[in-house]
Amino acid sequence: MNINVGNVGFAILADIDNKMTAAIYVENQIVAIIAGPSDILYEKLKKVFL
Repeated sequence: MNINVGNVGFAILADIDNKMTAAIYVENQIVAIIAGPSDILYEKLKKVFL
């Protein structure tokens, strides 16, 4: 899954056993890779990007 708003967004890299890894990018450059529980991390990313 990939969500972007203008030139900023995030991409879910993996979601296995309620553990998610996502990349946050700006202008097609990855600036951070974050990990955590899937449900919590996804809700936080949605609040920021949607």
